[in-house]
Amino acid sequence: MRRSKWKSLWLAGVLALAWPGHLAHGHGSVPPPTPEEEAALSALGEGTPVADLLRQVSSGRYHLALKAGELLRARRDATALPELLETAARPPTLENRFAVFAALVALSGMDEPRAREAVLKHAPEAGQNFLVEMIPLARDQALLAELRESYRQAATRGLSPREQAEALAARLEDAGEWVREALVALGEDAVPALAGRAGDPGVSAPVRVQALRCLAELKGGAALPLLIRIVQAQPGDALLGGSDQVLGEAAAALVASSPAEGLKAVQACFERHRGWLARLHVVRCLGEVPDPAVQLWLEEIASRPEATSDTAATRDPEGKAQAVRDHAALAAARIEARRSEDPSAARIGLLAHPHAWVRAFAIQGLGTARDARALEHAVRALEDPDDNVRRFAIELLGALGDRRAVEPLEAVLEGHRVGDQLHARLALEALGQRVIFSNGVYRSLDPEDPLVPILRQPAGTPGESARLLEALLDRGADGGRVLGAALQSPDPAIQASGQAYLEALSARLNDGDEALSARAIRVLQGAGTWAVPTLLQAVRGLANPRLRGQAAEALGLLGRQAAPALAAALESDPPPPEACLPDLFHAFVLSGPEADLLRSQVEHEQPLRRRLAFRALAQSETPETLARTVRGLADRDASVRREAFQILAGWRGPEVVPALDALAHSDAEARSRAAAAHLLARRCPTAGLAEIASHLAVQHQGENDPQARSDAIATLRLLRLPECVFPLLECTRDIEASHALEADAALTSLDGEILMQALQQAGVSALADARASADVRVRALSALFPYESVEERTSAAGRWIEWSPECPYPTMPAHALGHAGGDRAAAWLVQQLGHRSPAVRRAAAHALGETGVTEGLQALEGLLHDPEPTVSFTARRAIARLRGREP
Repeated sequence: MRRSKWKSLWLAGVLALAWPGHLAHGHGSVPPPTPEEEAALSALGEGTPVADLLRQVSSGRYHLALKAGELLRARRDATALPELLETAARPPTLENRFAVFAALVALSGMDEPRAREAVLKHAPEAGQNFLVEMIPLARDQALLAELRESYRQAATRGLSPREQAEALAARLEDAGEWVREALVALGEDAVPALAGRAGDPGVSAPVRVQALRCLAELKGGAALPLLIRIVQAQPGDALLGGSDQVLGEAAAALVASSPAEGLKAVQACFERHRGWLARLHVVRCLGEVPDPAVQLWLEEIASRPEATSDTAATRDPEGKAQAVRDHAALAAARIEARRSEDPSAARIGLLAHPHAWVRAFAIQGLGTARDARALEHAVRALEDPDDNVRRFAIELLGALGDRRAVEPLEAVLEGHRVGDQLHARLALEALGQRVIFSNGVYRSLDPEDPLVPILRQPAGTPGESARLLEALLDRGADGGRVLGAALQSPDPAIQASGQAYLEALSARLNDGDEALSARAIRVLQGAGTWAVPTLLQAVRGLANPRLRGQAAEALGLLGRQAAPALAAALESDPPPPEACLPDLFHAFVLSGPEADLLRSQVEHEQPLRRRLAFRALAQSETPETLARTVRGLADRDASVRREAFQILAGWRGPEVVPALDALAHSDAEARSRAAAAHLLARRCPTAGLAEIASHLAVQHQGENDPQARSDAIATLRLLRLPECVFPLLECTRDIEASHALEADAALTSLDGEILMQALQQAGVSALADARASADVRVRALSALFPYESVEERTSAAGRWIEWSPECPYPTMPAHALGHAGGDRAAAWLVQQLGHRSPAVRRAAAHALGETGVTEGLQALEGLLHDPEPTVSFTARRAIARLRGREP
C-alpha cells in the first residue's frame, strides 16, 4: 500500500515535469463569473477611472483583476505605477496570485525602469503561482506568453545577440522555463553560452539541465563534442557533477543532434551505468526525442524484464528495475504522441494501453489540447483503476466545457472515492454547476433549476416569500439542498436569505398543521448540517410524538455531522424533557455516533438514559462497547440489565464469548454472573452449562441469588438439550415455589426424545433407590422410554413410583407420560394426583393438562384447594388448558 501511494505521487511529479503547464495539485477551470461579477465586468471599460481599475486588480478576483490589468496595460498611465508595484511585490500565496499576476500584466505595458525591474524580479514566480490548481484557458495562455515576452525584452534591452544569450543564460536558474524559448530563438548565437553552463560541473544541476534542454532543441551544433563526452563519461566522473539528470538530458540532446550515432552511444551508456536512477533519467529524457528508433528501443526495455535485470539499487532492486521499465513505457508513449500528425488521436489510442502511467499521460495531454473528441473516452476513464487516470479524466471533462459531462461527473461526486469527489467538484463548478455539501456528501445543483433564483435574492414581500417558501416545500429534500446551498454561500446576502427561509420553515413546524410540518421536516433534512439546530429544537419541543419521531429520523439521517449536536443536547442544562429522550437517542443511533460521546450517558443516574445509551452503543461493536455492556449486566435497574442482556445476546463478534466466560467465573455479584452464564450457555453450551449448574443449588447461601436460579432455569429451557433434564428435575424440588413451577414448565416443554437421551446419558446409581438391587435399577433406567405403547410406558411409570418414597426423581414418570398422551396415561396421572409428595401431585397435574384428555377435569378440580399453593396453581392452569381457555 505504501509503495503504491508513493508511486502515485511520483507519477504526478513526473507528469508535472513533463508538462510545465500542470502541477501536481488538483486542477480545474476557474468558475464563470457570478452575476455580481458580470455586472462589474460590464462596467469596466476605457472610461473607467484608474483608481477603480487599481481597486479591481488589488481585489484578486480572477475575472475582474485580469480585465482591469489588461486595461491598465493599454493605458500605460504612470500614475498607477506605485500601487501596481506594491501589488506585484505581495507574497506569492494562493490568495494573492491573481492580483500579483494582473499587476504584472499591467506593468508589462509600461516603458518605465521600475516597471521592467518589477517584471524581471517577480514575473517567473508569479506566472508559476498563477497556474496552481487551475487548467489555463486560452486567454490565460496568451497573457502568460505576453508576460514572458516582456520579461525577455526587459532582460535583453539594448544588448547584442551574444550578449542577450549570456544575459538570458544567467537567468536559467531562477527563470528556466521563461528564458529557454528566447535562448532557442537566438540560434547558434546561444550555443556558446549554453555549452559553457552545460559542461561546467560547478554550475548547479538545474541550470545544466535547462541548458542541455536548449541544446537539444538547437540540435547541439558546436556543443556536440561536449554532449558525447558527458554520455561517454564513466559513473562517478566529475563531468557529471553527481547528477543523473544531467546524464539523461545530455543523452536526449545527443540523440536529437545525431540520431543514429547518438542512440548507439546512449545504449552503451545505459549498459555502462547500472544505477537505477541514472537509467531512469536516461529513458525518461529520451521521451522528448521524436525518433522511431528511440521509441522502439524504449518499448523493448519496457516489455523485457531481462533488459533491466542487472539494475543496481541499495534497496529493492527489483522494484527499482520496474521503475526504469515504467519510465521507458511512458517515454515511448510520449514519442508516439509527438510523432503523430494528430497528437490528440494518438493519445486517444493510448488510453487503451495496459500501463497506467501511459494512460495518465494520454488523458492529461488531451486535457491540455481540449480536444472535443475526447469526451466519451474521458467518461470511460472515470472507471479506470488508476487514481491519476481518473483525476486527469475529471479535469478534462471540466475543461472541455461540454454539459454532457455533468451527469457522469455527478456520479463521481456521489461515489465513494473522496479524492475523485474533490476534483469532480472543481470540474462541475467549471461547467457552471453549483456544488454543495449536504448530508455528508457533495451534491450538484443545476443552475437552470427554477429554485436556484431563491439563492440570489433576499426574502422580499410577505406574498413573494410565501410563494418561494411553498416552492421549497413542494420539492422536499431537493428544496432542502437548494436551501443548504444558500446557507453555505460565501455571499452574505444569500446567506441571510437562506437564514430567513430556515426560520420560516421552523415556524411551520409549530403551527399545528401535521402535514405541513412533515413537509418542512423533509426540506430540513435535505438542507444538511445547517438544519441541525432547527431539527434538534423540533425534537425537543414538538408535542406531537409522530412529528417528533420524524424530526428525530431526519436528524439522525444527517449522519455524523449531527452526532456532536445530539451529544450536547443530552448534556444541556436544563436537560431535555423525558418524553423526547427516546427520540434523541434514536437519532443518535442513526447518526452512527462515536462511543466516547455516549460515555456520560452510560453512567447517567437516570435508568432510562442508561438503557437508551446501551442501545445506541450496540451500533458499534468495539472493545470499549463490549466492556461497558458486560458491566451493564450488573446494573441496579432491571430494565438496563435487560437491555444489556439483549445487546450481548445479539452481539455478532466472537470476542463476546471470552468476555462472558470471564464474567461467569469472576467474583462479580451472582446476578451478573448468572446473566453471563446464561448468555454463554446459549452460545457455547459445553462451556456454559457447568456454570449454569452452579446457580441451581437448592440451599440458600449468601452467594446464591434466587433471581440467578430463575435465570438459570430459563436458560435450560431455552437450550432444549438432554444435558438440561436432570438440573431441571433438581429444580422441581426447589424450596422456592416459583422455581419449582418454572422447572415443571421447562420439563413439560421438552419432547420425549430429549428426555430419552437424558436417561441414556445418565448414570444408573444417580436415578434409582440406592436400596434397590442392581437389576431393579437397570430396569428402572430403561423402563420409561424404549416402549412405544402407552400401556408399557404406564406400567414402567408405576414400577418407578413403587421403588421408594425416597426416589431421587419422583416427578420423572409424570413428565414422561405427559408427552405420551392417551386415556391410559391420563388414568395413571389421575391416580398420581393423590400422591403424598407435593412434587408428584404438581407434576401429574401439569402432565395431565398436556395430555388433552378431559376425563381428568373432576380430579383436577379436587386439587384447587390443595394445601400446597404450587399444586393448586398448577391444577388451575391445567384445567384452563383442558377447557381451551389457555393455549
